Amino acid sequence: MKTKNIVIVIVVILILVVGIWIWLAGKKEVEEGVTPSPTVGEEEEEEEEEGENPYNSAKEVKPASDLNAAFHNDFKAVLDLTFGGAKLTKASSDKWVEDFSYIVKRKITEEDAQKVRDLFEEKGYETTSTSAKADKYSYDFSKEVLGEEYDDINVSIWLEEGEWTHQQEVWASIYK
Repeated sequence: MKTKNIVIVIVVILILVVGIWIWLAGKKEVEEGVTPSPTVGEEEEEEEEEGENPYNSAKEVKPASDLNAAFHNDFKAVLDLTFGGAKLTKASSDKWVEDFSYIVKRKITEEDAQKVRDLFEEKGYETTSTSAKADKYSYDFSKEVLGEEYDDINVSIWLEEGEWTHQQEVWASIYK
């Protein structure tokens, strides 16, 4: 009986020693900081961006209504022209408001925010008010779409500065 107990104790000790050895080996690899080398074309992208580009992982959705689609066509054209790509990530429609959220392909600057306004005006949107903060430009527009006049179209363009930044996001709301 004593021999059986000694064998069990030795097996438990061996299991503990192997477990600790495996844990320490894994910890050593993490501390050494082994990172894979980038593939061709990744080097430039990694230098440009500090973190993951939200555009790459954004899932695109479809407009939520015919009115949503009509505005989306204008918004997408303006954002694609300004940023080289934009994905509609949220779209909703009810009897009071049409809402959109976009992720654009690159970081947004003040110049981009001003260009967006200019391009909307070229598409027939009339600017009714503007607001600029450290982290966001907001524009209110009016425009006739699908035979209806919409006087309260709000577009918020989030810059990369500020405490509450929404990286590479553009929001739009059309109040009915």
